[in-house]
Amino acid sequence: MTQTTRRAAIGLLGAGSALASFAILRAAQAQEAYPSRPVRVIVPFVAGGGTDDFARRFTPHIGGGIGERVFVENRAGGNTLLATEIAVRARPDGYTLLQQTNNFTVNPYLHEKLSFDTLRDFAPISLVARAPHLLVVNNDVPARNVGELIALAKARPGALNFGTSGVGTTNHLAAEMFQKLAGIRLEHVPYRGASEYTNDLLGGRIQMVFAGAAQAIPQAQAGTMRGLGITGKLRAPDLPNVPTMEEAGLAGFEIYSWHGYLAPAATPAPILAKLEQEIRAAALNPRVQAMIPTTEFLGSTAAEFAEFLRRDYARVGELLQNLGTVRNN
Repeated sequence: MTQTTRRAAIGLLGAGSALASFAILRAAQAQEAYPSRPVRVIVPFVAGGGTDDFARRFTPHIGGGIGERVFVENRAGGNTLLATEIAVRARPDGYTLLQQTNNFTVNPYLHEKLSFDTLRDFAPISLVARAPHLLVVNNDVPARNVGELIALAKARPGALNFGTSGVGTTNHLAAEMFQKLAGIRLEHVPYRGASEYTNDLLGGRIQMVFAGAAQAIPQAQAGTMRGLGITGKLRAPDLPNVPTMEEAGLAGFEIYSWHGYLAPAATPAPILAKLEQEIRAAALNPRVQAMIPTTEFLGSTAAEFAEFLRRDYARVGELLQNLGTVRNN
């Protein structure tokens, strides 16, 4: 072998070694342990509301499980569509999660064309919890119970109004169900989130809200607003004298807000499995459950959450059809 040939061979060996090292480095990066940086949870409502409050209390416990900080990013707008569209376009690497609630299965009925498919474009991780709502009125409303509020609404059709977090939200559906079952007519005033309608309720600009129980019960206990009825099957332990809506005479009145975690559909299965394990562990932790006593923690599996979404999608469609108050635009 000539000296020139020998140098060429050494050069090729060096290049091959460099390429092999690069391949090993890329493989190591591809197998990098998840997570290696903070994870964001997109919340589709403004800060200060019930969904945001739940997220800020719950997400630190996810972070404790996965070993990285988990932070909340509020992206309110479009009846949760803004947050959902941001999440569905995010890189499917486990670093962007979506905390959703009932709007997720309602929006397909409200909007004829969406940029995503609710049941196809997201990977369910866990249905974490559900919570009832509390029918509250401002202190100027001369009604001490649900019966008196119904009588007042019948005496003044359309004169009383109610606030919501937007069309199709749980508190909107609860108010529509209330009107249907009670045979009354109220005026709807939509807001971007709970902090806004709470301010107007306290200021007397709206008369009533079906507010998230975790947010409204402390206000009712403090006397800044009056609680009349709980939308769940059981009374709230912190307001034992406030009946359920069914106990107040409205048979079949039961509705909850749910909190679930999802990721973009293409997120790798091992990452989804890790998130499912840790989110479920946080939801089933008694210390976490004690932090929000008005909430029923579920901590479902991913498969159970997927089945729940299919059933809820069908149930919501039937409910909206029966109410006859919400149409596709």
